[in-house]
Amino acid sequence: IPIELQNKNSEYNFIVFESSNALKLIKNNKADYKFLGLLTKGNFHFVGFNKTNKDIPSKDDYIVSFQKGSITDLSLNYVLPSIYNENKDNIHYLNGVSQVATVLKSGLHEGNRVDWALIAEPSLYALKSQNNFDDNEFNDIYEYLDINRALKEKTNNEYDFIPQAGLFVKNSFYNENKEI
Repeated sequence: IPIELQNKNSEYNFIVFESSNALKLIKNNKADYKFLGLLTKGNFHFVGFNKTNKDIPSKDDYIVSFQKGSITDLSLNYVLPSIYNENKDNIHYLNGVSQVATVLKSGLHEGNRVDWALIAEPSLYALKSQNNFDDNEFNDIYEYLDINRALKEKTNNEYDFIPQAGLFVKNSFYNENKEI
């Protein structure tokens, strides 16, 4: 999808994509599309692998996240600044939620034991259904923080979601069909 957004000759008049990354491409004149609107709100969580409600992230923990610099990443930084201030060298970024889910299935990333991760629904629900109800008691997923709830609290109810998927229209198509 990012390749199609940047393809001046794309055959697609409409594209649905993660809004913050698409808007960056548009702002930097790398995408010939226009933002029409937000389609979905993200539902993100900071979770522990093989952790309990007594555990808190520490400066030496191994953390996996996705899309460095994305709105999701910035939101986690906003609601849990200590994670970033203390763990900058221990945060390992993957391309997307599906890769984080794969890592959390085993709890390993590049041979390292994962302590914490940023993940989204419905991947979190699927992982908890698998990991928390199997015979292995050392692979459970514990939700440390609901990012949306924390964002709502930190902004005094002004924001209760993180933008996720947006609808984008090709500029040439939009110019010919302004009634959209």
